[in-house]
Amino acid sequence: MVATVGSIAGGSDLVRAMRALPAAAMGTLFAAALLIGACTTTPRVAFTADAGVMSATEIDALASSADLGPVEGVDIEQAPDVRTDALVWLREQGAAGDRAATLLTIGFPARTAAVPLIVSVARVEGVQSLIVVEAFGGKSGPLSSRRLWVFDYKTGDLLRSASFR
Repeated sequence: MVATVGSIAGGSDLVRAMRALPAAAMGTLFAAALLIGACTTTPRVAFTADAGVMSATEIDALASSADLGPVEGVDIEQAPDVRTDALVWLREQGAAGDRAATLLTIGFPARTAAVPLIVSVARVEGVQSLIVVEAFGGKSGPLSSRRLWVFDYKTGDLLRSASFR
């Protein structure tokens, strides 16, 4: 199963509210909702709850070639807020997404300037693992590099990390 961030949350509440308003007010509310939705910078996170079996070579290839398009226009100053939005979305994706968000929260600074691009659960070298590819940047400017984290899914131990610039 693959899912991506990007759907508008709370759509049914918005629809109920719009039905209760006169037509003119409804038009204004709709325009405001579109404007707010257009202003969000939450990137798409490719999430796979069961990616099967992957080798270290496959994981490195995945990380080194991950598409940075989802974070285009996100700079280092915006990254912590965009990361928070992505982690909130991951928590809504069931047990595997919640585990990923937890592992990407504990042990990391509260304002980490890196944004998840790919999050997958796979068996790596016989261990059920959480694979995360994040976009990060330098001291300023855009997120232009990739970082790989491989955690033991059960214990949370860091099994592997690498950076690709």
